[in-house]
Amino acid sequence: MGKEKDYRKEYSISSKWTDINSKCHQFQEVFQRNWDNMESGQNDANVITRALEEYNATKDTFTYLRCWELLRGSPKWANVPTITSSVRRKSKRSKTSSSVDPDTPTSDARNVNLNIIVDNEEDLELEQPPGRRSAKNKRKKAESSSSNHEILKQDFEEMNRRLQDIRDLGDRRLQTIEERNLENKKFVAIQESRQIEKDIKFLSKPIDHLTGDALILAQMRREQIRRKYGL
Repeated sequence: MGKEKDYRKEYSISSKWTDINSKCHQFQEVFQRNWDNMESGQNDANVITRALEEYNATKDTFTYLRCWELLRGSPKWANVPTITSSVRRKSKRSKTSSSVDPDTPTSDARNVNLNIIVDNEEDLELEQPPGRRSAKNKRKKAESSSSNHEILKQDFEEMNRRLQDIRDLGDRRLQTIEERNLENKKFVAIQESRQIEKDIKFLSKPIDHLTGDALILAQMRREQIRRKYGL
């Protein structure tokens, strides 16, 4: 590596590698699980995005994406199985151990070409800084809020139109009922007028020529008509 200004000692590299190795291994497990469950039409970039979202939501912000991209091509990192209890215990031992086990392939910094590790920690950050992602999420929330407001406005207007249609229908039905009642009153008045004409005509007819039951019924009918009109 040479003795440049930013030269790091072997212990410094090994110490940094322990953290990189552990987090890259955890991220590879998340990535592999999403890759195995990849839906039709998705590509490698979609899987990486989903894996980053899951890792950041369940663990912590993953800042070693470029290191992982360099390591993922190695056979040691291919098809990493999902997390098991033994893997968790192994990861825990690797974090608490005071020295690096040289027999463990995935924990030996000498197995990795240190020349490809970027010394500048700023280069190890995600390509999309959290601040930019936060601004993007805020824009999405604002757009979503605006869209939801427009949807609610359209629903409210549709509800008003439906209520107005119901009111108009009720007014038309009430008007129809009133018209029918008016027609019924007119019909009743006509019937009553006709009945009066019949009663007057019956009273004006002579009944002297009747005898027996016919005479009795005619007299009873005349009496009913007189009581009806107060005659």
